[in-house]
Amino acid sequence: WTKWIVLLRNPVDRLYSHYQKWAARHVQTWHVPQRQTPSFEAWLAHDLHMLRNATGVWGAVMRFLYQRESNDSHSTESNTTGVSSLEEAWKTYTHVHPMHEFGLGRGLYAIQLQHWFDAMDATGKPRSDLLVIQSEEMRQNRDQVYRRVLRHLGLPYSPPNATNVHVGSYATPMRNETRKLLEALYRPFNDKLTKMLANHTLEWKGWN
Repeated sequence: WTKWIVLLRNPVDRLYSHYQKWAARHVQTWHVPQRQTPSFEAWLAHDLHMLRNATGVWGAVMRFLYQRESNDSHSTESNTTGVSSLEEAWKTYTHVHPMHEFGLGRGLYAIQLQHWFDAMDATGKPRSDLLVIQSEEMRQNRDQVYRRVLRHLGLPYSPPNATNVHVGSYATPMRNETRKLLEALYRPFNDKLTKMLANHTLEWKGWN
């Protein structure tokens, strides 16, 4: 008996946080002067190049995005079509270089959850055994989300003793034009995720 809980943050905000942690590590661990640390936009450009130029990756991602609509309704046929090519493409992207952070790809949640759903479908486990929660909702409606998690696990309610953690701010906010570009990039994947979760995660609101 196994159940899963997945916590997802707005992929644009998650990506900027990822960069900030990477940049700090870049300075502290490798003793690289701050002025030589690539900007967020340069870091993004490198990752996007990796995503689009790793052999077969971008084509597999696009096929998943636009040609697997029937999989959202648990089509048996779709579960055996293109799965291996997507998995192999994902492995290529995430293992393209040992120092590669694949920051952009980490926010393509629909692809990563599809791997889980395919495995669950193959073993006869209901997709409802995987609860997906938005990080933003957990912060805003902590008690409601907490009760939802308890229901998912079949546990009795007990008052939580919780506070917000990892609350911080950045010296330089993300540029508005960069945020708009990232929102446009992630939008079709967020839409795909919403469709994937429609049948068993009624509380899902998405970010678009």
